[in-house]
Amino acid sequence: MLLRPRIIKIDQSFVRPKHDSVQNASLLETIVSLGNKLHMTMLAEGIETRGQYEQLRDLNCELGQGFLWSPAVPLNEAAAIVGRVFDR
Repeated sequence: MLLRPRIIKIDQSFVRPKHDSVQNASLLETIVSLGNKLHMTMLAEGIETRGQYEQLRDLNCELGQGFLWSPAVPLNEAAAIVGRVFDR
């Protein structure tokens, strides 16, 4: 039985490269597109701006994490945040 990963985590260096360029944007688009074609969940890390989020959303990247939503928090604080969201 062949096991393959179900999630591809896109490193922040692809999400927010040091220099914006057409080549960097094409590389990010290719990574997300390949994952989607393989029916894998795509998770982008290091999202800091609304523009980065919108770019990834437009590419059909399903999940994201980064300072746009919250700085890193200790486990007990993360559990409390998740609890508040799901207790609504």
